[in-house]
Amino acid sequence: MGLAIDKVIVTLFVLEDQIKLNAIKTVAKLKQEGIEVYMISGDNEVITRGVATATAIGIEHYFANIQPLDKANIIKKLQKQGKKVAFVGDGVNDSVALQQADLSIAMGTGAEIAVNLSDIIIIKPDVLNIYKAIVLTKQTRRVIWTNFMWAFGYNLIALPVAMLSGWFWISIPNFEFAIFAAAAMAFSDITVVLNSLYFRWKKIKY
Repeated sequence: MGLAIDKVIVTLFVLEDQIKLNAIKTVAKLKQEGIEVYMISGDNEVITRGVATATAIGIEHYFANIQPLDKANIIKKLQKQGKKVAFVGDGVNDSVALQQADLSIAMGTGAEIAVNLSDIIIIKPDVLNIYKAIVLTKQTRRVIWTNFMWAFGYNLIALPVAMLSGWFWISIPNFEFAIFAAAAMAFSDITVVLNSLYFRWKKIKY
């Protein structure tokens, strides 16, 4: 924009999008996790390319001039390629894409419909929290599977032992093999609880 006095331009103003705080760090850390980063924008090609390909950010995959329904279509194409897609949005025009994505993430400061449709809501308006949410989700899943394997393993061992102990108890009076099965089951519960508490105590570096 230009400011003119007596039809003579004396000042020029250049307006441009500001890259969000921690955006560079967030993209870099997502890439470290092996996550491909795509930018889908309704802005024109020049603005979108300028932000996406900025040296500091380096988003290789970007789409410009995209309508709301086309955002969902892009996600569908990625899903057909066998990719699991997480979509981050905060506006009404992101609602269809949020529904289509495998994991939908909304910024808490965004439109109400985007918040209601999302699996994860980022309360604080810091894009780094997107990375944190993904890391915590992976850690939570790891804890759940570890607990499952411990519990399943103990049951796999303890149940046959309990059955054998019942047979031995009938055959041999005062046989106390069942105590070992009961102890194994109790230790299974303790292991699951301690594993879950470890997740709470663990310091995760972002």
